[in-house]
Amino acid sequence: MFGMLDYRAYKLFWLIGLPLRLLWRIVWVACIAAGILIARYTEYPPLAQIVIGYLAMEGIALVASMIWLLLITWPIDKIFFWLIDVVPSRGENIDEAKEIVRRGPLIWLTKKLLNHIDDWSYDDTDEFVKQLNWRARLLFKEREKFEKRVAVLYQMYEDTGKQPSELPQTELDKLLKPHKAGWFETAIVSPYGWNSIVGAAIIIVAILYLSGQR
Repeated sequence: MFGMLDYRAYKLFWLIGLPLRLLWRIVWVACIAAGILIARYTEYPPLAQIVIGYLAMEGIALVASMIWLLLITWPIDKIFFWLIDVVPSRGENIDEAKEIVRRGPLIWLTKKLLNHIDDWSYDDTDEFVKQLNWRARLLFKEREKFEKRVAVLYQMYEDTGKQPSELPQTELDKLLKPHKAGWFETAIVSPYGWNSIVGAAIIIVAILYLSGQR
């Protein structure tokens, strides 16, 4: 086994997973294509075909994701942590260090935000926002919203001397509610929601186009 600090192991884990993430995108496109083919094999009107195609896509994707988890994600995770002896650096213990390897800087940055808001810096904000996907950054100006959330939490700390983690969750939610994402933004930013929306759009366009070719 090779010893490696958790934040460095994350970079290696991310590189190993890169071709797999690209492969999963191909699998997802195949799920969309399969949904369209299944819908087109029916004799229903286009609207019904769209519904059938979408449901078929979601069902096939669910099965594919379970197979992917069992045959690819889980084995790679086990093999990686068998070969690499992760040493806690940003994490406080081995379990937290492994989560940092799997999910990256968001783990320790979120922990710092909740437990050491008084030490939060501009660089921390910059690094946190970099971890968010392009839809959050470009479509919904997540940096501005995040900076406002940080300002609210810091002001609360200045007023009460309490770290955010010391507040009840209900009080924390109420405090940050004006700067939280709505359901539409959440759906767009979420990888699952985005894939479903894009898949549905492709199915609608494809079925309407193919129906018009008759």
